[in-house]
Parts: sequence; structure tokens; C-alpha cells
Amino acid sequence: MKHQLEKHSVNTLAHRFKGLASRNTITAWLKQGKLKPEMQDATAAPFLFTRKHLDAVADLLSRAHDERVERLTANPRDFKHIRDTARQNALTIIRENQILESGKRPLRREKDLATNDCDAVGGVRLCADGSMVRKMGNCTITGSSMKGKLK
Repeated sequence: MKHQLEKHSVNTLAHRFKGLASRNTITAWLKQGKLKPEMQDATAAPFLFTRKHLDAVADLLSRAHDERVERLTANPRDFKHIRDTARQNALTIIRENQILESGKRPLRREKDLATNDCDAVGGVRLCADGSMVRKMGNCTITGSSMKGKLK
């Protein structure tokens, strides 16, 4: 059978998986052994995978994303629109970041649609360390402690 193997870089794997996993996530999976290439070399596309393996990973990511979107959307009619929009936006961010890497402009955070609930539906995450929130709530605007002051 012709073309049983595919040669990829992290960038092309992100496109092969249709933006369902960020390049950082794919890199981590390669380092951790969660995504195992058949061979690796020092070329521009260093990873050699079987097509069957990549199809299985892409299918798993797609199903995981579908399940997240279905669980998080209130209206079943919106499922397809939200899923497709999130996937299109994730691929756009990956493409834009690849172009911007050669310049000095900041990159946008890439989405992990299949592994993150907020990313799955195209949401925006505002994350804060809980300890910092408590500290910020117990100080004045200048940062001094509010001990002994009226709250």
C-alpha cells in the first residue's frame, strides 16, 4: 500500500489535527511519549508516523471536542455552529502565530479544543491564582495591608 507513513513537524501536526490541540500541547505529548513517532530525525519535519495512528489520534481529538461542546452548549441547535466556529478560530490562530514567529510581534495563545472546556466553545479564560485574589482583597489601592482599618 502506498503512503502508509506521514512525515510531520509540530506545525504540520497541529494542522493535521485541525487545530484541536495547540502546538505546545503536541510538543508536550511528544516529550511525554503520549504521541509516539515511528522514527525521528533532524530534518524540518522530524517525526514519522503511520497514517493509521494519526487518523486515530485525530478522530479521538474530534470526538473529545464534540463531547465538550455538546455538554457545554445550552441549545443543541447551536452545537454545530459553535463547534465549527471554535475549530476555524483555532486554526486561524495557529496560522497567524506561524507567520508572526518570524517577526517581533507577540503571539496569541493557541487553543486546546479537545482538552479544555473553555477553549472548546471559544470562550475567554480569566485565570487568577486563588492566593493572589485573597491578598489583593486584603489590601488598599496602594498595596498596603488593611489590618485594623475599616473594611
